[in-house]
Amino acid sequence: MNLAKEKEAKYGAKVLPMNCEQLKKDDIYYILKSVLMEFPISSIGFFVPKWVEVLPHDHKIKQEIMETARKMLIEKDTMKDIYEEEDYENQYIKQWKLDSVAMDTGVIRIAVDMDDSYYYEFLSDTIGLPIKNEYEFISIMRDLARQKKEYEEVADALNAVKQRGYGVVTPTKGDIVLEEPKIVKHGNKYGVKIKASAPSIHMIRANISTEIAPIVGEEYQAKDLMEYFDKGKSDPQESIWDINIFGKTLEQLVGEGMQSKAQKMTEESQQKLQDTMEKIVNESNGGLVCIII
Repeated sequence: MNLAKEKEAKYGAKVLPMNCEQLKKDDIYYILKSVLMEFPISSIGFFVPKWVEVLPHDHKIKQEIMETARKMLIEKDTMKDIYEEEDYENQYIKQWKLDSVAMDTGVIRIAVDMDDSYYYEFLSDTIGLPIKNEYEFISIMRDLARQKKEYEEVADALNAVKQRGYGVVTPTKGDIVLEEPKIVKHGNKYGVKIKASAPSIHMIRANISTEIAPIVGEEYQAKDLMEYFDKGKSDPQESIWDINIFGKTLEQLVGEGMQSKAQKMTEESQQKLQDTMEKIVNESNGGLVCIII
């Protein structure tokens, strides 16, 4: 046995001390298995969950998995190495599973079992909503599917608004209400009238403009304020929106001005505009004359 260990240390290969005169079937099997274990590994394939595959190449999870796999490729040379238990610690990996070993080709398949918490972390980052488990994921998918369906109904109108400034959401079959048929008389002839009604949504783009004109006093003070603006625009660490004017940022001042004008139309004016639109689409030929007071 000592001689076998010396030979193994000298040649770096398995040495089997055997009594050839008393070889048994199990001994021959053991010899062949030991020989196969000395063959080199031709390739190792690492199979990760599909969600890991779609991660960007520079994502921290993918980078750490690749680094651990690279280390394993360097250390595993022969078939026997694959069965040696070594601790390839990785915070994202729950377990390395030996999926298959092809002794004839030297091809190894390893399945990478990931911790579920990182899967839900990936989903949260992708969707932009917190997801902790499968139940929350299904609930969010249900809500997003409903919102997607609602958006698809107005998508064409929104695109038209962006391109031409006006878009219409035409009613669907489910929106149409049919009234009871009525017999009508035209002269000495009769017919049947069926009236249908449905809501249509008309979208109009109205550009809002607002001005920020702080009064500071003397001309030199106004020039100082201009220099302050120019300095803020040229500073890469500060956005022009973050420039402070009398206790409020430019973003806050512009936002307040826009919101004030967007909500300027009263409910009475909104109702009149709605009534006018209904008359245009139902009673006129599409022409319109506006008098704004």
